[in-house]
Amino acid sequence: MKKYIISLVLLITASVVSAQVTTEYSEYEKRALDNVIKKEVVNNSLVLSLEDSKYFWPLYEEYNTTLGEMNEQYITLLTKYSDKRENITWQESMTIYEDMQTIKEDMLDLEAKYYKKMRNKIDPVKVVDYFNVEREIKLRVMNEVADEVSEVAALERN
Repeated sequence: MKKYIISLVLLITASVVSAQVTTEYSEYEKRALDNVIKKEVVNNSLVLSLEDSKYFWPLYEEYNTTLGEMNEQYITLLTKYSDKRENITWQESMTIYEDMQTIKEDMLDLEAKYYKKMRNKIDPVKVVDYFNVEREIKLRVMNEVADEVSEVAALERN
């Protein structure tokens, strides 16, 4: 538990650093930095054996590649909704909401798929720990994105 808390502190610190370098780096470079930081947080939280590491990291990369694509789709929809907020029709609103729900369901399916893959090769306790860390990271990132979108929308309304 102590390692988990330390890793979350590292994540928070990393988020601040990452936000500060936004203007200095391209979006691609910023994402790469975020991925390195996230991987370090996961590594510090799990403390895997060599045997577990051999199986975990390739599965981690596969999972996070697909998850990253889903996150991009979700953020695109969130931004689209925010951009149209003042003049959106109820049909557009419902379509965006339903598409966002579908992505959330797909994310849960992806997690279940990789949970099964990982638990067959890695200590199941470590797998549960990993998905708990992943969930905490996701919550923090989504809250930051939602805050940014809300702030931009509020500025545009004024």
